[in-house]
Amino acid sequence: MSVRETARLQSRKKVNANVDALGARPPAGWITTVRQALGISGAQLARRLGVTRAAVYRSEQAERDGSITLNRLQEIAGKMGCRVVYALVPETGRIETVLQAQARYKAEQLLQRANTHMSLEAQALSSKELATQRELLVQELLRDLPTDLWDTP
Repeated sequence: MSVRETARLQSRKKVNANVDALGARPPAGWITTVRQALGISGAQLARRLGVTRAAVYRSEQAERDGSITLNRLQEIAGKMGCRVVYALVPETGRIETVLQAQARYKAEQLLQRANTHMSLEAQALSSKELATQRELLVQELLRDLPTDLWDTP
């Protein structure tokens, strides 16, 4: 196994381990949820931050709508004795699932193009043959991970 493949495998393991450890953001947002769990009022947090209660409310709202900055979130977390843990996690839960979906998409695009040309010469594959070729191509793409896997054909 090459150094590149080893590094890629280690990265996959890290992502998959973190997916299992992380939970989704609470509906009220982390600031509000942690503040309430600690029993800190909005006014008390505002004093710790040196801002108004309205500014704390705006930060809580900004977190809920996704417009809070990472720096601001870290500042607020620190004032509550917490830290921010930043992660990108696959929507599907596992990094391999994302890779398989992309390989399947790429294989489908490549096969459609090839089959179109073959049909012009009356050599089109049957749906069963296409499915077999698709699976073989997906496995090849996953094994080799070509540099153009994420390029749109």
